[in-house]
Amino acid sequence: MSLPTTYNPIIGASTSETLYGVRCALFTLQEFAQYAPKKDDTDLGEASSIGLHYLLQCINEAMRYETEKRI
Repeated sequence: MSLPTTYNPIIGASTSETLYGVRCALFTLQEFAQYAPKKDDTDLGEASSIGLHYLLQCINEAMRYETEKRI
């Protein structure tokens, strides 16, 4: 998968690649959300909170890129 000049790893060379990347990222978040309540401590640390923020930002910007730039 080639990386466009956006430097967002979720954005692929085509719209279908980007949507697949978004789908995979959302499935990852879903998996975490399903298993997090089973742990006694579900609080995210500072680094994990920042990582989650970046992941959500990448997902958001990938969708924005596809709707505003390619379509």
